[in-house]
Amino acid sequence: DLAWWGRLLGLLATEPVLLVALAALAARVARRPQLQRVIWQSCLIAVALVWLGEFGGLRGQFGRLREPAPTQRKLVVTLAEPTATAGEPVFDFPAEGPPAVPPKPALPVWWPGALWLLGLTTLLLKAIFARSLLAFRARSSRRKEAPSSQTPDAKPRTRSDQSLVTSAATQVVIARLREQLRLGRVRVQVWPQLRGPVAFGVWRPTVALPADFEIRFTPKQREAMLAHELAHLAGRDPLWLALADAVCALAWWHPAVWWARRQFRAACESAADEASTLVPGGRVALAEALV
Repeated sequence: DLAWWGRLLGLLATEPVLLVALAALAARVARRPQLQRVIWQSCLIAVALVWLGEFGGLRGQFGRLREPAPTQRKLVVTLAEPTATAGEPVFDFPAEGPPAVPPKPALPVWWPGALWLLGLTTLLLKAIFARSLLAFRARSSRRKEAPSSQTPDAKPRTRSDQSLVTSAATQVVIARLREQLRLGRVRVQVWPQLRGPVAFGVWRPTVALPADFEIRFTPKQREAMLAHELAHLAGRDPLWLALADAVCALAWWHPAVWWARRQFRAACESAADEASTLVPGGRVALAEALV
């Protein structure tokens, strides 16, 4: 009934507030962006685990474990001799007419759960659709630009080795930054109509560059921006952001969870900005490129 939903929503509203407040206090003490990112990651995972535990009834199971074991008691029944005289009934039932019909149990209330599932499904489909668009565009761009990226005398590249960039200098910079960040293979593509580089991909890390990337930015700015985007991939930020979106879809009605997601994204950006220090003067160059 509505009282049951009220108790459940009250618990689910209180517990994330405590977790987010604890994470905010820890993030304020921690100065390094990498540590702040780990704190907010842990906060979002804790919120998901606590909510799933409430749905699964784990709190009730723990409460039963703390209850004392029931003790056995002996019941002794003594039968007395009847004292009623002849003709008098031993058991006297009150004559109140036919027994009353018990009231019908109230129907369960399902609309709060249906509303919750509607919001959860909508946000999950939105996140899946956005990432599917990125994957589709990456695949179509790869098929379109792969033939033009090879010279007639060059050996055909395998699908995993295709690096669609505008010059060999950019490839050298990316290879050096990947080694410094201890990052594996990265797919680099050129997408028209982009204003700046974009990093995405959970299974196939990808960096998309605008068509005028080498014209609009200086070499130092390009190197700093590439370090920033590759740091996102080295920190598995696309995967963690997808998990953060899933947690927010589960808790779509809770403002504290959305605030924690914003703090997590800000920590990811700050941690990626730290990678610009791999480039001499990279902080200033990155700021100039962003402006």
